[in-house]
Amino acid sequence: MQEQEELPVYRKIAAILHDSIKAGRLAPGTILMEGSLAAIFGSSRTPVKQALSDLSERGVIQRFDGRGFVVGSAKTPRRVTVTAGLLGLDEANPELPRTWAWQRIYDSVERALIFHSALGKFRVNEVELARHYKVGRTVAHDVLVQAQSTGLLAKDERLRWYVVPLDEKRVCDLYDLRELLEPKAMAAGIGRVPADILAGMASRLEAALAAYPKVSAAEMDALEHDLHVTMLGYCGNKEIMEALKRTRCLHFTQKHMLGAQISYPAAEPFMAEHLDVVRPMLRNDPAEVEARMLAHLRTARAKVIDRLAVFRRSFGGSDLPYIG
Repeated sequence: MQEQEELPVYRKIAAILHDSIKAGRLAPGTILMEGSLAAIFGSSRTPVKQALSDLSERGVIQRFDGRGFVVGSAKTPRRVTVTAGLLGLDEANPELPRTWAWQRIYDSVERALIFHSALGKFRVNEVELARHYKVGRTVAHDVLVQAQSTGLLAKDERLRWYVVPLDEKRVCDLYDLRELLEPKAMAAGIGRVPADILAGMASRLEAALAAYPKVSAAEMDALEHDLHVTMLGYCGNKEIMEALKRTRCLHFTQKHMLGAQISYPAAEPFMAEHLDVVRPMLRNDPAEVEARMLAHLRTARAKVIDRLAVFRRSFGGSDLPYIG
């Protein structure tokens, strides 16, 4: 049985709110108030306050006129009644879910792996990973299996973990796969993506375009998730989505490198291109969706190759005991 770890209540609440924002259930401009959220979660106001403060620091929400927080960077508040359903919870029994222990350390490990993938092939020691983070061997294994599913890791002939190098050849191979699958899959989602979800995505993209470069890494990651996971997932083909999972490592070059190891580019990196896909989705225009999606992927290929080249010149590696 997989090991679990009880996280603080505020972190669970923050995770639920963040996931609901990324999924488009809580649209930009939605007002979040401590009292109503505490009532939904059946908690005191203290963990809700901590959760909102955490999301505010990460740029996912903003303070609103001293009476709560507003989702995203939208300037026009939306007075919508926030329900358990909007948070992805059972309306009749909105219990806070348990959190798998591997999720607590995954982001940190993912960041280290994507950094090293830009530099070459490295061994990853499962035992040292467990020791470094003071977790059980099962938890360490779960982390590495998750990283494997997104294309960051693989196993050699002796079943040892290693970081898969993200060199120019592999970037191009992964984009070849995406260009074959994503445009058709995106067009197949026309009529299946709820109109309010599409409108929410467009609104978030427009707000980010107007605010750039004052857009947090968390917001940009959520925008990437909107198009390449949430929206693409409506294609109705699970095999395509499973095949594309291994290309997710390409998104991590932006998630972990931009704004941290690499400065934000002068021009916004993808918001306008995403809008060019979302708008014809709203118009039910499959030919335009395919064309815009393909154009976006071809542009993104060159950006990722350039981003990795800049990163290699600036990052000298690390002395993490589990990578070597």
